[in-house]
Amino acid sequence: MGKRKKKKVKPISIYPKSKKWISAHYDLYLLSDHWQRIKDAWVKSGRPMKCYICYSFDNLQFHHRSYRNLGQEKLDDLLVLCEMCHKEVHYRYNHRKGKHTTLWNIAERMVRERERQAWSKRTGVNDLVPLI
Repeated sequence: MGKRKKKKVKPISIYPKSKKWISAHYDLYLLSDHWQRIKDAWVKSGRPMKCYICYSFDNLQFHHRSYRNLGQEKLDDLLVLCEMCHKEVHYRYNHRKGKHTTLWNIAERMVRERERQAWSKRTGVNDLVPLI
């Protein structure tokens, strides 16, 4: 007889992934001991405590790149954003045109916009024009 393979057991999240559940219970989740431990782990990890988009140190909040792992977050599932950037990311997400645009894509786009604005301010060049 051959050896039996052990089945891998997936951890079961105590937080359902439905949008209705998230919108109804998310505020309670943010008050949980689990969420506090995640935030503490971020700080202890030495990861930056500044806004990912604008580098501000004021009014920082943790932002989920995705709600897919809600309740089982890894530190890579999170970003630190200032309150203004956090609101802007969610505003753009709620008013997006393409349904495949993610919260992470929007944050990355905002970083590129900030970099482009800084470059434009330094060089005085507002737009890049093709050389052809």
